[in-house]
Amino acid sequence: MSIDSYKALCSDMYVNLKLAFHSELDTTRQATVEFFDRLRKDFPSLQTFRHVNGEMAIESAPGVAPQHWVAVRGNCVRAGAVNPDTFQEAYRLHAAVLELAPYYLGISPLDIDYYEALFGFDIDANGDHDRIVFESLLRGSPLATLIDDMGMVPIDAQPVLGVALRGDGIPCRAEAYFEIKTRPQGIDRAGDAEPISVYLTVRRHGPMEDVSTPKLEFSDLGRCGERIIESSVMPRLVQPIRAHLTTGGETSWA
Repeated sequence: MSIDSYKALCSDMYVNLKLAFHSELDTTRQATVEFFDRLRKDFPSLQTFRHVNGEMAIESAPGVAPQHWVAVRGNCVRAGAVNPDTFQEAYRLHAAVLELAPYYLGISPLDIDYYEALFGFDIDANGDHDRIVFESLLRGSPLATLIDDMGMVPIDAQPVLGVALRGDGIPCRAEAYFEIKTRPQGIDRAGDAEPISVYLTVRRHGPMEDVSTPKLEFSDLGRCGERIIESSVMPRLVQPIRAHLTTGGETSWA
């Protein structure tokens, strides 16, 4: 499947980067602003600056597609591309962040705890999100008998599974996490459907040999994530949820 096929199944899809540190960085506001200014040379759509709850961020102006954002706080640097046309388009922003952040923010290899790529897929869904996830992903499993045998009602069906990754082209000390995120009511304050989110996170833990290691290895981690999306995330998570919604499956308990 192509990235357009993935986007056709979702209301939004996004690729996020996180570079996490062992402890708080001693980063000044001036250094962060200079970092953002340098990024704007390559990504001029980054125009809106905000500073909230100890985090400084810059993001694309409303209506610009794809939507880009970069955020800095003491213990991590994050970035994201929403609805990119290609995975490579998203990776271009992430590669720039991983290349520039060490020099502007004073990051050393010893600071780095891990870096990760998160692939997110939002599926708009009215009704009881936990019921939808239970019926589409858990029905027929031994876990489902806990509900069936005792006549209980699921109020939190958000499966999470973590695995160690092995194989050619996969960075050492790499892991993958599959996660489903539900929203309690399924409807926001405006009356619109809120999404069920399917996340794949591929993460590489330190220690890092060099401050450039995350940038050099990120493309390998991204390709690993793309393979997992194709083989597992789409057919085993996203498509079953979509099929349940499309066929008019029950979305509330009688």
